[in-house]
Amino acid sequence: AYIFTKNGDTWSETQKLTASDREGYDQFGYSVAINEDGTTAIVGAPYEDPDDLTDAGAAYIFTRDNLGNWSEMQKLTANDREGIDYFGNSVAISGTTAIVGALYEDISSGDNDNAGAAYIFTKVGNTWNQNQKLTAGDRQIGDKFGMSVAINEDGTTAIVGAPEEDEGGNGAGAVYIFGDDIDNDGILNIDDP
Repeated sequence: AYIFTKNGDTWSETQKLTASDREGYDQFGYSVAINEDGTTAIVGAPYEDPDDLTDAGAAYIFTRDNLGNWSEMQKLTANDREGIDYFGNSVAISGTTAIVGALYEDISSGDNDNAGAAYIFTKVGNTWNQNQKLTAGDRQIGDKFGMSVAINEDGTTAIVGAPEEDEGGNGAGAVYIFGDDIDNDGILNIDDP
């Protein structure tokens, strides 16, 4: 993934980002996002093989220092990762909250049913932790929930796309809006749609 910065009317490449544990066919850079102030980026690698789980996927957090140099801060993976989840096929970040899609995540372990999921991560101190797994309340086989994800500026609302959801016809598609519920500890919990 490549960082570009704007000076006046001109954009120029300032740094190339790669994963510290990169391997062939990880497809690092499949999805990218950057926060509002341009200090934190997230890069998806849906074909990465954490724990030798083929194509379970990963996402990487990069931060920019005061001199403008970017470095890898943390590798994110799903707590319930399995092979061929494609975690990292979509990413979004806002402040200290990130969302990562896994369009081939399964309803039950080993089913290969591709219902899909999305995962919320929050930053506490210098560590990003998985806070919640999002799934559609009406999830079904083949929905591919998590194909696309987005989160608003203050990290209180998320939207997740499911292009193969079948409400009203084969593959008609749907999007799901999730709202916030911030606990006393300041951790974002995303409610049901």
